[in-house]
Parts: sequence; C-alpha cells; structure tokens
Amino acid sequence: MDKNIFSRQLSNFIQDKMAPSPTGFITELFPAEKICLAVLTKKEQKQLEGYKLNKRRCEWFSGRFAGKKAIQEYLHNKDNILISLAEIEILNREDGRPYFNSPGHLSLDISISHSRDYAISLVAERPCGIDIQRAEKTLLRVAERFCSRGEMELLQQGEDPFIIQLTKLWAAKEALQKAVTATGPMPGFLEIRLQSIERENEGEVFQLHCKEIEEATVYSAGIQLVDNYALAFCLLNSKQSGGALCQSYQK
Repeated sequence: MDKNIFSRQLSNFIQDKMAPSPTGFITELFPAEKICLAVLTKKEQKQLEGYKLNKRRCEWFSGRFAGKKAIQEYLHNKDNILISLAEIEILNREDGRPYFNSPGHLSLDISISHSRDYAISLVAERPCGIDIQRAEKTLLRVAERFCSRGEMELLQQGEDPFIIQLTKLWAAKEALQKAVTATGPMPGFLEIRLQSIERENEGEVFQLHCKEIEEATVYSAGIQLVDNYALAFCLLNSKQSGGALCQSYQK
C-alpha cells in the first residue's frame, strides 16, 4: 500500500505552517532486492550493502523509497519538474540526518521514519520532522523516560485508550526532535513538554514546549492515526529554525 500520508482533514493545519505545502509518503515495507537497482544511485547501493540483516535492509530501503517518492511528488507539484526516482539521491549527514543530495534544492528538508510494517517520509522547504510508531504495550515500560506525570494526566483526558495517547506523545516528541536537529542539537524527551491537545477534525495537534530551545516558543505537532500507528509531523518556521538550512552536497 503506497499513499500520500496527509488526509484533507489536516491540510489546513499544514498550509498554515508552510507554503507551499509539504509532501509526505507512506509505504509498506518490502524487500530491497525487488527494485533497488532501478531506483538507487551507486552511493545509495553501497550504503544498502552495509546492512546485513534483512529486516534492516527492508527498513532502510523502504524509507529511502518513501523519501524519493515524496521528493518526486513535491518537485512535480511545486515546479512541474519531472524526475525519476533513480535521479533522486538521499544521503546522510555525519549525524545521520538524511538530506536530498542536489545542489539546486539545498533548502529542501527531508525526514524519514519507519515502524514495524510501514516506512514514511516528509519533504518541505522548512526544517521538518516525521515519526511513525506502532501502539504497543512495551511502551508502557519506558513511559517515565519520555512522559512526565503532568503529561500523563493530560493524555488521560483524551478519548483514545491511554496506550494510544502515549504512542501519540512519543511520535510527537520524536518528530519535533528531528525537526530541531536540522539546525541545532537534539533536546531530550523530558526537555520537551506537552502543553495542550487540540482536535483538528479527524486529527489532533499536540502543542509542545521546549525550554532548552527557546523559552517562549510553542511547537505544533500534527497527529493522525493510521491503522494502529501514531503518525506525527512537525514543521518549523524560519524563526524557530534559527535561519537557513545547512545541508551538504556531495559530488
């Protein structure tokens, strides 16, 4: 199942945060060997060869495939540029963050995530982060590592079961961490605090605060449920990002 991740219910939220709107893509995990030579560059193929476990190969390749599809659709929708997946190269910075290796699109940011059966990506012209997390009871055992007592009380006020709410919070904080690391250090889970939850038609918006980044700033993370997965995305404006994106280009 391949599909654009953003339903119409959250389109207004996305457009309020950024213009032009970002593009996301979600896919089920599948073996890299099926089409890897057709869509990967030589540098990407070399990186794939470094993964020996089949599960990790599937995760990495499916994430790259989702990223390439998102970039392809974004460029087509925004600039009417037609480009094949094999012409799109996604590499990693030294800190592991993916980037679109194109000298003409250095302002384009990309985020990739995967969980169990799905890989997902987000592409935007601002710092962005996306995360997908399957709701599992094992998350309860580590809840104290990322969820304060006050946040637990706030989550319990929601309509969904607590494990679903907890999974949403994990995904929201992960998405914000990824967005922030586009230009700065990563804040810890407990440094990010949930302030409020707002319903947005069929989705939700988690309002997050991180004193370590900027004391007066509140960050919005859009939340949707896909099957039994929490999907969260976060987009930063230019003020929150601290300036232009810093990405490298490799020849």
